[in-house]
Amino acid sequence: MAKINHTTRKIRAIVILLLTIVLYLLTAFSRPVADILYLGGIFQIIRIVYDYTVGLLPIPFIYLILPFVLFLIARQLFFKVSWKTKLVNIAEILLYVFCAFYLAWAFNYNATPVEHKIELDVVNPTDEELIQRFDEISMELNRLSANIGERPQVDFLELEKSIRPVLESILSDFSYPTLGRVRVRKIVSGSILRIRTTGIYIPHAFEGHVDGGLYRMQWPFTLAHEMAHGYGITHESDCNFFAYLACKNIDESIYQYSAQLAYWRYLAYQVRSFDKEHYEETRENLETLVKNDLLEIRRHIDRYPDLMPKYRNIIYDNYLKTHGVAEGIKSYNRMILLIEAWNKRESK
Repeated sequence: MAKINHTTRKIRAIVILLLTIVLYLLTAFSRPVADILYLGGIFQIIRIVYDYTVGLLPIPFIYLILPFVLFLIARQLFFKVSWKTKLVNIAEILLYVFCAFYLAWAFNYNATPVEHKIELDVVNPTDEELIQRFDEISMELNRLSANIGERPQVDFLELEKSIRPVLESILSDFSYPTLGRVRVRKIVSGSILRIRTTGIYIPHAFEGHVDGGLYRMQWPFTLAHEMAHGYGITHESDCNFFAYLACKNIDESIYQYSAQLAYWRYLAYQVRSFDKEHYEETRENLETLVKNDLLEIRRHIDRYPDLMPKYRNIIYDNYLKTHGVAEGIKSYNRMILLIEAWNKRESK
């Protein structure tokens, strides 16, 4: 009987691996398969089933699924079998984790890129255009900051409730299916900031996550970014773009401010690279509350020492490139190109 069960497990693992490989090849070589069969079909079924069952739990599902996987791996060490069998069993568990990553979400990397889907003419802005946009967003930050005044306490659940319908409306306008009800959870402070990540979408948990140690004025934009991942958007620049549009379209200054603050920081990085003097002059002319926010962002991050300063960017850069993001971690900055293309199209 034990031998039969072992054989059945091996067959099941092989079938799931083969299914994953076949689906990957189909979606990789056919955009319609990725867009219609997976994103518009299989993925939507997964979203609906999860979001209206386990997604209703009051706690992040990662708090359940992660200990469960670790338990499955740890208990293999206590079975009275050879080390070869232990390692094979652990490899089988990791195989399921690997396949689940793709089956539950990652085939969306092969879907049509956002600029093609919504027909954006993406071109690199000139240095003069970047400086002009940087100055405009700096003025907008000052205006929105004055509207907000003293920084309020923020209810994370209310942010989620406010952002979801706006983001769903924007995605629907761009022909993205939004049948689910994606959750984004605030998790233990420092749990991902220690790898210099403010938020993360984990396909195995079907939810986005924002580090509880993140400065609260960053919550709206980061939450919207992770929620976009949950609706099947994979590329970081695309999620930044949709998060920016969603927060800008909520008629409350704190959401708009969070979006412009994120955009300003990307622009600042670019402008500083070729005109440090203008960057420093512009930053100095920001309102005191805005400058305080920039300092608070750094203070909140610095509370949690980086666990992998030498390897973090290398690992993540290679992960993105492996999944078709040619720019790697630099793709986050591509948000600027998408927003510029969108603004030019809207102005016409």
